[in-house]
Amino acid sequence: MYEVVLSAGSDLSYRVVLAGGALFVSQNEGARARVQKLLEDPPIKAPGDDGLTMVAVAGSANVRVSVDGEHAVRIEVGEQTARPDRIVISARDHTDTTSAAARFLVNALKKAIALRGCATCLVSSGRSPRALYAHLAEVYRDAIPWGRVTAIALDALDGHDAFASQLNTEFVRPLGVGGILLPSNLEAVRALEARLQTEPADLAVHGIGSNGHLAFCEPGSSFTAPGGRVALAEPTRIALSEWVSGTPPQFGWTLGLQAIRSARATMVLAFGSQKRSALHKVLEGPVNVDRPASSLLQQPRLLIVSDFAASGVNI
Repeated sequence: MYEVVLSAGSDLSYRVVLAGGALFVSQNEGARARVQKLLEDPPIKAPGDDGLTMVAVAGSANVRVSVDGEHAVRIEVGEQTARPDRIVISARDHTDTTSAAARFLVNALKKAIALRGCATCLVSSGRSPRALYAHLAEVYRDAIPWGRVTAIALDALDGHDAFASQLNTEFVRPLGVGGILLPSNLEAVRALEARLQTEPADLAVHGIGSNGHLAFCEPGSSFTAPGGRVALAEPTRIALSEWVSGTPPQFGWTLGLQAIRSARATMVLAFGSQKRSALHKVLEGPVNVDRPASSLLQQPRLLIVSDFAASGVNI
């Protein structure tokens, strides 16, 4: 681990930690300063408290960090300030990162609508995206023409409508999303995967299973095989029992990893200490079928949103 403290005035300092192939930046003092990361367009501005958002740039061998006169952290990778392959945003409380996640989602869909007149978003169910969906409904209801957005669910429970109900209640209806497509049977899975092969989604929003599953692609899932009806692993069913009424189903329907990874941009939401191991598999690899989430290391544009409990780096 490499650590350095940068100062900008008598009341403000930043701590930079290079650990596990990722560069983490956070604010040490409680001054309500503006922290801006210039690798993102538009910049991600962090909350102004001592649990300030930290930014991680992974896989960067030549990194230069400076603090300018406006108390902004500037991170330069090599001689460029281009967007890195992976960005991690984390804070003490995951609610502090929700606004950044929402902006990332809205910006991705807004650019797609401007370019093609419509947008497609792969969406997940469960606990992880709930704060994001609520924030979008509260703050971004009028930010883009949501009627031009098509949502595609990443997975569905076999014989249970909990996922469809959540997405309709928390995402589709509050925002006025144009429609949602569900992989609830084999025909639907095949049709959605064929669509994504020719028309990749503009953004995929993932939770991440404690065992590293992605959608319902459990450990051992092929990176190239199509999706379909799958047996749910015991850790997955235990997690489902916490919020699905009744006995969790033994089977689910899922898009395959190849279709999932075709998205132009990817966002992963990981909160709580139970997600730490799975998150580190995404950050550190290696990429293999026993860690489905590790396949995201190969994504061209990846944003990971977490809390300190999941990231394991409390700075």
